[in-house]
Amino acid sequence: MDYHVFESLFVTAGTNCSVAEAHGLATGMLCVDERADAANWLTELFDEDADSDSSAFSKFFEKTRAAITSDDYRFDLLLPEDIDDLEEQVEALRDWCQGFLFGVGYSGGSGAWPGEISEILKDIVEITKIEAGQSSSGDADKDDQDAKDEEDRAAFIEINEYLRASVYMIREEFLSRAESAPH
Repeated sequence: MDYHVFESLFVTAGTNCSVAEAHGLATGMLCVDERADAANWLTELFDEDADSDSSAFSKFFEKTRAAITSDDYRFDLLLPEDIDDLEEQVEALRDWCQGFLFGVGYSGGSGAWPGEISEILKDIVEITKIEAGQSSSGDADKDDQDAKDEEDRAAFIEINEYLRASVYMIREEFLSRAESAPH
């Protein structure tokens, strides 16, 4: 899925959130309940009078479901590509985390999370507070700034990978709970 393609679709349709937040919301909902319905997700995205092509958005939701449930671990957070500005990526990451937390809460409805989920969710709350590194003054050495930029980019990649792995851990925890629950 291409971030900028979906971003323009979301902006044109007048959604209540960014594409990253919408993807996080869908991901959170699907982690907690693999049978989550795109209709509930769409309700959160749009005002009643928004002009949207629900089929395009339903496909977006189903692509997210397919990526999460895939056996080849192809799921990835929908964020701007590496060639984009790190500040834009960090903002999208924060939006994704906020959406994810809302999606988990929307679908889970409980503050008593099983296993390691509670710690992971606390980490995600902290990630919503990060900010991209501020440009240093003109007096700073270019090599120092380049090193700082590289360090920031490496930290961003590490956080992204942590979140990716966390999605799978949370999903597996909820799947095992659902399978062991009496029917």
